[in-house]
Amino acid sequence: MQTHEDSWIDDDTMEGQSEPAPESIPDEASMNTAKEQEENAEHSALRMTLAEYEEHGVTGIATGVEALLKYGKIDAAADYVATTLNVVKPIAATMVKRRVIERKRAEIQEVADRYAKEEAQRQAEPAPAAVDPHAAFMALRSALRAALVERDTEIDAILCALLAREHVVLLGPPGTAKSLLARMISAAIDGTYFEWLLTKFSVPEELFGPVSISALKSDRFERMIHGKLPTAEVAFLDEVFKANAAILNNLLTILNERVYHDGTRGPIHCPLEIALLASNELPQDEGLEAMFDRVLVRLEVDAINDDTAFEGLLTAGTPQALTHGLTRAALTEARDQVEAIPLGSSVAQTISALHRRFRADGRYISDRRWLKAAGYLRARAWLDGMPEVNDDTLTALVDVLWDDPSQRGDVERTILEIANPVGLRARSLVDSARAEWMDVNVDDQAAITTAGVNIRAMWDAGQKLLADNPGHPALLAACNEIQALRDMARDAYAKHI
Repeated sequence: MQTHEDSWIDDDTMEGQSEPAPESIPDEASMNTAKEQEENAEHSALRMTLAEYEEHGVTGIATGVEALLKYGKIDAAADYVATTLNVVKPIAATMVKRRVIERKRAEIQEVADRYAKEEAQRQAEPAPAAVDPHAAFMALRSALRAALVERDTEIDAILCALLAREHVVLLGPPGTAKSLLARMISAAIDGTYFEWLLTKFSVPEELFGPVSISALKSDRFERMIHGKLPTAEVAFLDEVFKANAAILNNLLTILNERVYHDGTRGPIHCPLEIALLASNELPQDEGLEAMFDRVLVRLEVDAINDDTAFEGLLTAGTPQALTHGLTRAALTEARDQVEAIPLGSSVAQTISALHRRFRADGRYISDRRWLKAAGYLRARAWLDGMPEVNDDTLTALVDVLWDDPSQRGDVERTILEIANPVGLRARSLVDSARAEWMDVNVDDQAAITTAGVNIRAMWDAGQKLLADNPGHPALLAACNEIQALRDMARDAYAKHI
């Protein structure tokens, strides 16, 4: 019975052919061999499998066609090509997929090998030396003090606020380096910076970004906050107490909770590390007073007073870029160390005594402010290299507890009286020595002599206190300042000789 595979090898294909001459008739064995070779070639071409195609590809197809044409099987060759194409199409698609997968695997393996090589190199390299966060802060403190004239107090307070994640109000006239301080702090931590001058006409778009039109088309109210206050790490807001009610509520939540409520998108975490708020006037509105209470550190910034420092400003020119900065790792580790600074029971009792005294004097200071002040004191102790908060550290509260600059002197005396009576005595000696020299007529030799004698007596009193309280920081500072006034008196006297 003739099979489908043999259907094209019938006798009809032999019609019209003459019989070979007897002498040319091959023997039976030769005929069988030739026939077998023909059938094997044809069947081999028709039975090309997936494995054969993958091995031989187009070359295999061409070989099959040539085998058929060699024996004059034109129709069979055409059928073979058509049949083969139907087989080849899915085979080709499969092969393409396999090749793509193989290429992707090779690319992935190449990346993995490269990563493994780099990781091995990193492990072979010596580990970088651990950064001492306190040394990093000391270097930054020195760099800022060198760049900014007569701003040591402000620099220390701002660094403590940065450590405690608190904000700072700078009260003072224009042109006293308030914005420059903010820019330098931002550069020091390589943080995103936002600066804006507020007026009573300022609108939310200026601080929080414009409303997204594309979101409105989808019935959502969202702002485009990129580059605005909600995405800033260091912010400087000038004339902040001119802010209106449209801005105030969102500003309060950003400052106090580091959260911005963005319409239908909901609350967004703000990466704000520190905000410096500047003004040349105190808040007059009740709502602004609430914001004033949320800003822990309050500094009064004035123009340069010392003639020598002023001359140094003129000769130095514009401050150069900082050469010392803080890595985020150093800042994070420093904050961890600050939180570990103990606040002893004796210090807590002293703070409680201050709380009672201010309340008896009719001064209201919120519990929130007292609680935040404890964190600020830890930062101050850490910055000064102290292992714990002590009574001397409490003098830093002078920048936390006043509501009006006119109260600052009374607040400082109260703190010293309760927390540091020796420091209060030292401050009294310095104030008296300053007043003695300020009143002298430098053209009057007798007046210079009298002032010099009185200042010497104050220096002697300071030395006696220092002998009873060795190493007391406030006394050391007081004696150094009185000594500087003694030197000025000697120089003035020498001009009359």
